Amino acid sequence: MNGTQAEVGVEFNRTTPVETIPKPETVQEVLVEAVKNPNITLNVTFEENSIEVIRTPSTTEAPSLNTTVSQNSTTNVSTPTTVKPTTTRIPTVEQTVTRVLTFRSPGEIFTIDLLNSSSTAFINRAALLKSTLEPLYRPFFSSFIDLTVTSFSNGSIINNMTLRYTSASAPNGSQIAQVLVNAASDIPAFTIDTTSISVDGTPTSTTAPTTTSTTTKAPTTITATTTTTTTTTTKATTTTTASTTTTTTEAPPPVFVVAATVVQPYVPQYNDRNSKEFKELEVKVIAVYDIIYRARFGIFFVRSYIIAFRPAITRFRMNGTQAEVGVEFNRTTPVETIPKPETVQEVLVEAVKNPNITLNVTFEENSIEVIRIPSTTKAPALNTTVSQNSTAAINITTPASNVITNATTSTLSTPTTVKPTPTVVQTVKRVLTFRSPGETFTIDLLNSSSPAFKDRAALLKSTLEPVYRRSFPSFLKLIVISFRKGSVINEMDLEFASASATNDTEIIQVLVKEASSITNFTIEASSVTVGDKVPALNTTVSQNSTTTPTTVKPTTTTTTRIPTVEQTVTRVLTFRSPGETFTIDLLNPFSTAFINRAALLKSTLEPFYRQSFSSFRDLTVTSFSNGSIINNMILRFASTSVPDGSQIAQVLINAASDINAFTIDTTNISVDGTQVSSGVSHEISLITAFCMVLLSWLLSSQH
Repeated sequence: MNGTQAEVGVEFNRTTPVETIPKPETVQEVLVEAVKNPNITLNVTFEENSIEVIRTPSTTEAPSLNTTVSQNSTTNVSTPTTVKPTTTRIPTVEQTVTRVLTFRSPGEIFTIDLLNSSSTAFINRAALLKSTLEPLYRPFFSSFIDLTVTSFSNGSIINNMTLRYTSASAPNGSQIAQVLVNAASDIPAFTIDTTSISVDGTPTSTTAPTTTSTTTKAPTTITATTTTTTTTTTKATTTTTASTTTTTTEAPPPVFVVAATVVQPYVPQYNDRNSKEFKELEVKVIAVYDIIYRARFGIFFVRSYIIAFRPAITRFRMNGTQAEVGVEFNRTTPVETIPKPETVQEVLVEAVKNPNITLNVTFEENSIEVIRIPSTTKAPALNTTVSQNSTAAINITTPASNVITNATTSTLSTPTTVKPTPTVVQTVKRVLTFRSPGETFTIDLLNSSSPAFKDRAALLKSTLEPVYRRSFPSFLKLIVISFRKGSVINEMDLEFASASATNDTEIIQVLVKEASSITNFTIEASSVTVGDKVPALNTTVSQNSTTTPTTVKPTTTTTTRIPTVEQTVTRVLTFRSPGETFTIDLLNPFSTAFINRAALLKSTLEPFYRQSFSSFRDLTVTSFSNGSIINNMILRFASTSVPDGSQIAQVLINAASDINAFTIDTTNISVDGTQVSSGVSHEISLITAFCMVLLSWLLSSQH
């Protein structure tokens, strides 16, 4: 019957000693034995007689040069000995660090077959966790390599896995846990108890952002005017010190989540990110998004990536597939330059509607919508504590004449009357989130200035503030932060006096208890979560002086998220594909031919560069030109570690023999417009030339 051959790469650690790398027959035998074993149930059926190793790794040995040996001594050497050259690729050793991540999935039932790593239940759950969590860790840590589920244990289900990072930039336990905590509410495939997370066996708490303090001296201007006919000494005493405390939190890059229905039947394999079906559709969809958004937004657009494929119904009442796609912009994009949600949506709609643009996948234009928007980053308002002590003495002497003497006088930019004995109020915030099932999310709830947002925010505030005020004397206020889709997910800040702030469990219990009596909106009790505690430092001014109280302008207490900016560098890579035919539609970036070839190059070459350079971020095909086909693309690297042109070219040269999808002329590679040749090729030719000359000289000397 018709079957499918799977050609699979089995990769071992780069640091494995040559003598420890298993033999080809051992690799083959391991899989054959597993397939034959009647006690192992696999989730796919293999034909045992079909299993074979079809390619083996090159064994790395010390290179052996072409050498001619001649001996001038009393010992006769009848013939010169020539040692044939052996050219080998010595791999770059990448040091990696492994972190053991464990968390509990409450409410899920543990079954005995989850103890067997070969069982269908184990394999399916491991694949689910891997396909869900890997895309979360990859955008946050450029050093992230992969995630492997190692085991499950009872209670409800405890999930154990290893996360692998390049050792040059491995995150700590708190950073790893924080990604999982932040994502927990958005993961429907399995549950996550955010209080159960441990890394390397250590329970990890996800703390509020670190508060750093800087002390800044406020500018002082003192004005003293004295008109006199005698010599007078005037003593003015004024010192102003402003202590500024700024709270900052690293924010992710601006990402819009754009959903669109693809006119393609949904299949169960789209649930598995590693399946052939998922990868094929992923390449097509990402190619369309990348080309459309890069053409519109240029350097501000970074990339697009698949979040999930879901079942959908098309307008023809047929089975379709909804693609949920992240559209990421540069972290350095100014707030005012980040496009509006309606612009992001309109760009894709217009491209889909345009009859002159042929896409390699069909979208339903009416299904396109922005379902999540990035948090807007504003310039920070500093939490400021100002302390004024009038102790600095300034002596001004005027001579015996009518003289106007100007000194400097303390001027603070704003007016709040400072009381001699202030009350200091320290506050903390909790982020409360819950879902309102059965309620309809509308696009204007993404805009905090819209009437819909304001009305719903006011409704939640007026309903919930009295509930928390009755329960906690330390409760101060509630502020709605945002709404998200699914039905409607509500996110808000609760502020408490820190002297008697309550714990997260009590906050959740109050809302769960009141849920049934609240009729203005719905509350799903199981969705209620409480997140980070953010200290809010209030402005406090104390005055120790007998002088008149100084007027100081109030400072708004605001905590702002300031993104960490990653500087990147681009390199322009060009190479020729000999023997391939250039067609005119490759000049049009919206043509099917262009999109398909660009996606092919991207999906083929990115893994080679990612493996070679930890600083590699992505590859974007920019154009094709004639002769056979000349491929032009840009490679983006973190500016902290940018390879040079020769290193970039060498990766392509080394990979050329292993790439079958397109041809690569290794003598026609340029980086940033400079022709780069293979150093290995030149080295071999020099050695060969040297040996030929030496051999010719030896032969001629024998005559």
